[in-house]
Amino acid sequence: GMGVEDNPSQNILQAAEIGLEKLVKDPRMKNLDRLGFGSQAMINDATIGIGLRIYTIPPQKILDEKAGLNLYTEAAPTTQWQFLVKTNGEAVSLLTVDRMGNQWQAVSIGSTGLAEQLKRIMESWPSSDGYE
Repeated sequence: GMGVEDNPSQNILQAAEIGLEKLVKDPRMKNLDRLGFGSQAMINDATIGIGLRIYTIPPQKILDEKAGLNLYTEAAPTTQWQFLVKTNGEAVSLLTVDRMGNQWQAVSIGSTGLAEQLKRIMESWPSSDGYE
């Protein structure tokens, strides 16, 4: 299901916060403008926003069209979570947290385009309507 149980745990949130410090706020990080942070002020203001669990659908299920695809029943939860990274109230990039061994870690930070898309999707389908 994709319901309330898909809220990130404290450990996952903590990994996202630590990831933000390491991948965005560390002064040694370069090229942050590519991730949507155009200024030091934007970097300073960056915070972790909403987190969503990533689901996958087995490619074979998609290829086997005649089976009729129900995205909800076929989607399998992965160990990955993606968090919107916001600055000045805008979603500028996406931070990915994954389970590494027995702990949660931020593994990557991604582009602004994806964050924008995700934000638009979330605005078109408010979670109050049950669309997570």
